[in-house]
Amino acid sequence: MSDMITKRRCLTVRSNRSMTAITCILILSIGLTWLISMICLTVVAAQEIYDQLYEKSYDFPDDVEQCGWLNEFYDKSSSYYGLQHERPDLFENNMLRAISMNTEATLFSQGNYGNDPQDNGRRKMIRDIDYPMDTAVLFYDGDGNLIHTSEDDVMFFNYYTEEEWNAGMDDSTSGPHYGWIDISKGRDTAGQNTSEQDDDPYLRIRNMYAETHDLLKLSGIRVTGFFEETELIPVIMHYITYEQIQPVLESSDQFSDGVGSYSYTISELDRTGKLDWQLQFDHSSEYSREDLVTIYIDRPVMWDYQGTDLNYEGKEYENLAALAEELDFPSWAEIYPDNDELQGSGRYDLGELLVFRDRGYADYENYNSESGAEPEFDFIMVTAVRSNPLACAVRALRNIYIVTGTAAFLLMLLARGIIKKYIC
Repeated sequence: MSDMITKRRCLTVRSNRSMTAITCILILSIGLTWLISMICLTVVAAQEIYDQLYEKSYDFPDDVEQCGWLNEFYDKSSSYYGLQHERPDLFENNMLRAISMNTEATLFSQGNYGNDPQDNGRRKMIRDIDYPMDTAVLFYDGDGNLIHTSEDDVMFFNYYTEEEWNAGMDDSTSGPHYGWIDISKGRDTAGQNTSEQDDDPYLRIRNMYAETHDLLKLSGIRVTGFFEETELIPVIMHYITYEQIQPVLESSDQFSDGVGSYSYTISELDRTGKLDWQLQFDHSSEYSREDLVTIYIDRPVMWDYQGTDLNYEGKEYENLAALAEELDFPSWAEIYPDNDELQGSGRYDLGELLVFRDRGYADYENYNSESGAEPEFDFIMVTAVRSNPLACAVRALRNIYIVTGTAAFLLMLLARGIIKKYIC
């Protein structure tokens, strides 16, 4: 009797050992098959995404140019033609607008085969997500001196002189003058010595922008300061928001249209003497100048460049704009489309796609090719776009990983159960 018990125990131990070995084999065989299949699928998807990202990166200068209407300044059929010389403030404003609208880029994954995601077209297996792309835009003058870059911390705007403001000229769609303010002062040291607002005079403006990614809350800004070309150096700054405007509107029927809404301009309200302008800062004690002017800013715009750090040829860079600025292409590379020197500085791997492009702006309308001398560039634009096709593919295929991984796990359990039934 004891021999039978001992024999049965031995069979049970062998059976358990066999099932353990079989389970390991199933895990390895099915698991490795699934893993290799997903790796192959990911690489194929990454290659397809790579082509889409490269095309988007290659065409990025066109997107930047269109946002600022920069080509219009060199098109003889355009009303902007030649204004880059007559109105450099206007061209620089468009330049800054082009940068502000391209601080990042995304590529939609197009998870269906139709052009309209809302139609009933056959869907792809990938997720409908946006592929993120780091960008950088840099503008240089014709001599290769850097003018503006995505890394700049500036606020640009339309503005009116005091005389124009008092004449009610803010009823036009855009101001007759353009300028910008460097708002980087105190940004990195805010709160280290005194209060953050004292150290960073533009903190309130940053907070407004952080809430809605625009400055629409600012109905107007009054600045006393001086200009250095198109840059405004503020000495005293006041601002007004709708919270200060509302009491003035409700105080009389002067601006009411009779249907529960109002028709007004900020200068009209200001001339009533009832606007409560809020002090942003007063640095008059730091300046003793006699050429101070007072202007009124309309529709200010800023951006918050959130580039990611990267490693390029063994050196760490804070963001893509910092890398492009240090490479300083205009100082050593010829500026022309499909520049081999710029393209050779890029990275073209599935794990990192980095594309540099350039564009020179010159007036070719009166260019005579027979003269042999091409017109000199007025401005140079350099763009950089960085993305990770492999990471994008992993994100796009997440649902496929989950479904197929679950199926592989269930298959392993099913196979193990069948084998166990026959062994035991």
